[in-house]
Amino acid sequence: MRTLMLGVTLAVAMGGSFSAFAQDVAAVDSNASVPSIEPTVGVCETVSKNPEIADPISGQCVTSTGAYIASLKGLPPATSEQAIADLVVALAPLAQLGGPTCDAYDDEIAAAIRMAASGSTDPEQVASLNEIAQTIDDCAVGETAALIEELPASIN
Repeated sequence: MRTLMLGVTLAVAMGGSFSAFAQDVAAVDSNASVPSIEPTVGVCETVSKNPEIADPISGQCVTSTGAYIASLKGLPPATSEQAIADLVVALAPLAQLGGPTCDAYDDEIAAAIRMAASGSTDPEQVASLNEIAQTIDDCAVGETAALIEELPASIN
């Protein structure tokens, strides 16, 4: 039986910085507000508590994450990168809600994190998020927490 042990230190995850690729200034609305991650986290939490509904290809968590990432379009790059990091910091611990045993819902959480990574324009952030998703897929004991602690989430 594979197990996943994920201890997330959120305080450490909130340090550091990312650089973002320049975007067309006309496409950025500096007055736009960041949408809440709570609806997406809620959907993903439901999936993580009910592995029988998990689907890593087109499941509810993946779909909700995709909609959230789409809602970030038009935000300043630093703002959207921060929102993506915040979302992943909230999603990663959900792989543990059903206990330390790896299950189908873990695959959907990993797929949702990959979906979040696809919305990032920062190559370092994309690599970090994909590595977090892969450790959840691999059910790597203790590695996911260490990766989240290294995730720079403060955008300057």
